[in-house]
Amino acid sequence: MRPEPFEEVEIIRDDAAQHLTAGQRGYLVEWVPHPHGGEDGAVIELVGNADRDDPVVIVPQSGVRAASQSPTKTENPAKKRAS
Repeated sequence: MRPEPFEEVEIIRDDAAQHLTAGQRGYLVEWVPHPHGGEDGAVIELVGNADRDDPVVIVPQSGVRAASQSPTKTENPAKKRAS
C-alpha cells in the first residue's frame, strides 16, 4: 500500500549514491512523477540524521514503505520501561 503524505516511512533498500541505508526513517513529503514516465518518486525528509547537509531525499516508490508496515517496527521505549 502506498504511504500517504506526512506519514512516517522507512527506506527499504541501501542507496550508496545518496548515503542511505535500509531501515532509515523519515516523513513522506509528497509523491512526484518520474519526468520520463518511470516509477514515481517519494520525497522524504529524513529524521535523526544530523550529519547530513540536506535531510531531504527522493527515492523510487518501490524503495520505501509505511513505517507501520515494517517487519522491524521498534517498540515504544516508554512501553518497554513500564513492563
